[in-house]
Amino acid sequence: MKLLNDYKVIYSAYREGELHGYATKKLPAADDVALTYINEEGTELSAEDIKAIKLVYSKGESLYYSLTGFPAEDDHKLFVYCEDELVFGEEDAPTPAEKYQVEVAAITHAVITGAGKYAEGANVKITLKAANGYRFAEGNAPKINDEDLAKEGNKFVYEFVMGTEAVSIEIADVLIEKIPEPVPTPKYAVTVQNIEGMAFSGTGEFEEGEEVTILIRTKNGYQWAAGNAPKVNGVALEAVSGNKFKYTFNMPAEAVTVVFEDVLIEEIPAPATPKVYYYMGEDKLTEFDANKFEAEDFDESATFVEHTYATYVDSYYAIAVPASKPIQHIYQNGLESFDVLEMFEEHQINVGNDAYRLYVTVDIHVAEIEHDTFKFVF
Repeated sequence: MKLLNDYKVIYSAYREGELHGYATKKLPAADDVALTYINEEGTELSAEDIKAIKLVYSKGESLYYSLTGFPAEDDHKLFVYCEDELVFGEEDAPTPAEKYQVEVAAITHAVITGAGKYAEGANVKITLKAANGYRFAEGNAPKINDEDLAKEGNKFVYEFVMGTEAVSIEIADVLIEKIPEPVPTPKYAVTVQNIEGMAFSGTGEFEEGEEVTILIRTKNGYQWAAGNAPKVNGVALEAVSGNKFKYTFNMPAEAVTVVFEDVLIEEIPAPATPKVYYYMGEDKLTEFDANKFEAEDFDESATFVEHTYATYVDSYYAIAVPASKPIQHIYQNGLESFDVLEMFEEHQINVGNDAYRLYVTVDIHVAEIEHDTFKFVF
């Protein structure tokens, strides 16, 4: 097998009963190349039958074609013509049958396929469809020679058998219109009347009838106050997880500003500075009495505190510390080799809303010296 004139065989071989070959020549774009395939008896074969000639790639001005899928055994031959010029096959190739031109008049905003050259007896199929962005209008009934075209999906078709002369076709009664741009559905804004300390979500723009859900919650540093019962138009809101409230409604054809009623929000009080409390007196205290304890700021990271009790009279000693800081050892007057923890008994008490541990001496302490200094180790 060989190519003639300016064609050059790059690769040609039979494989598994199929002929594979690559050919190149300076040609117009692939869609404009008219190729004819005939067998050794001179019978024309369709491209669908032999699956031949597809563009592989382009390089410069050359187009590369792949000849594949020939339904032939090793001793069969194939001849390829381009615009009546033999381009693939033996030099003594049979002459293909004469072909006649089919022309179809163009129609604005329509895509028409099927024009070209056909041999006598070939089936010709003309298709008509609207171009992108257009559609067939109501009442459209395309005709050729007063014959209605058949409808296949979104296109119309006309088929006939090719004779022995050129054919010129005009398609009549074609009604095509531009597809109108979709009209956007109007949307309406949903806003919320602001309340200090309140955060919300769910606002934005919505279409009429769309379900809208607004969630409200407290901002950081705030909390719902006692008696909080949020409402909209007198209707109580639904409480949901996460300490939030939900309000749901269907969007009307107008903007909406949601006003929440009976919303009670307060700032979260700053945590109180922890204290340590000391007592010395004639009463053995087992509960907290603010009038009798001396308070000092307490560093919760401390590992111990020291306090000196003035011993002018026989007295009980006491210390109250946060419940999270139990006392492990008590040393008296710098004698850390001698733990006097057993001199004190422990009580669980509350100082306001906070839990504390109260340590008080079991017995009254006799005033033998002017002062006693204790180191309380956590």
